[in-house]
Amino acid sequence: NQKTTADIAKEVEELVVQLRRNEDPSVRAVNRLLKPIPRFLLRLNVALYEFILYTMNISLGALGIRSDAFGSVMITSLGPFGFDTVYAPIIPLSRSAILIGIGKPQLKPWVVENRIEARQILNITFTIDHRLFHGVQGSKPYRLFKKLLNSPELILVNV
Repeated sequence: NQKTTADIAKEVEELVVQLRRNEDPSVRAVNRLLKPIPRFLLRLNVALYEFILYTMNISLGALGIRSDAFGSVMITSLGPFGFDTVYAPIIPLSRSAILIGIGKPQLKPWVVENRIEARQILNITFTIDHRLFHGVQGSKPYRLFKKLLNSPELILVNV
């Protein structure tokens, strides 16, 4: 509760740039560990990492691997690659309960005050792990997200 929305946005932007330049230390550490492993053994190796990190709860920080690199919510944006709609599958290794897929904005007919207008529409999908959330519980973050997108002034209060 100490950071403003602008501070968070700047921090996320810096991290994205770091990832795109392949400068993220934890991603580089994982790549360094996986590179010498033959491709046919990668699945076994990932299962071993998953077992050590999540089942045994043993830190691999000494190897440069974060204990929980994915967090509770994972967001993926494939719109820049031309995908109109993105359906993100639950990935067991991530242990993320909510996945958000962001597609490409598209010009579509939209009803505004009983008139049809051309508007930029952005498809955002949610995948919720029903082992952790029931529909009612899962709909709460969705409704909040929708409310904030439809009323951006609520987000920009701290800027």
